[in-house]
Amino acid sequence: MARQIPLDQIGDYMDGQIRQLVKVTTLEWEGRAKEETPVETGRLKGAWQSQTDKPYVGEVTNNVEYAEPVCYGTNL
Repeated sequence: MARQIPLDQIGDYMDGQIRQLVKVTTLEWEGRAKEETPVETGRLKGAWQSQTDKPYVGEVTNNVEYAEPVCYGTNL
């Protein structure tokens, strides 16, 4: 049976679904980043963080100074 949503509640329903999708996707990408990070001391891998406190925005960051060269192959 299909879900029945009143027409005037579609916006609220979709808003909740999109926010949940952003949250789940952000956590998935944080997990993938941790899986793919090379490990020598574990500092780089442990520094991955995700934020989903803004609506419709998910961020995965790493504040270790050598994260970019290791992940992207760029020079310091």
